[in-house]
Amino acid sequence: MQLDIFFFITTIAVVIVTVLITVALIYIVLILKDIRNISEVVSKESRNFADDTEMVRTSIKAGLTKLFHVIVSFIKAREYAPRRRSHKSTKNEP
Repeated sequence: MQLDIFFFITTIAVVIVTVLITVALIYIVLILKDIRNISEVVSKESRNFADDTEMVRTSIKAGLTKLFHVIVSFIKAREYAPRRRSHKSTKNEP
């Protein structure tokens, strides 16, 4: 009789532990799926960010090139432009 009670309690304990482990594994699988989805989103957004950064870098380089050409044109225009002589006033003060 005592042996029957022992096996009954052991069986119930094994069933409860099995159910708890199954529930824990289900939650772990769900968490891992969420982590995978988050990882995919982060990967996609980091690629988008890299593309945007490349576009900004290209835009800045193009803008700096245009600015450089404007400055060079301005300097060349000043070099070849006829120079004006300033007329100083020649007032004689007593």
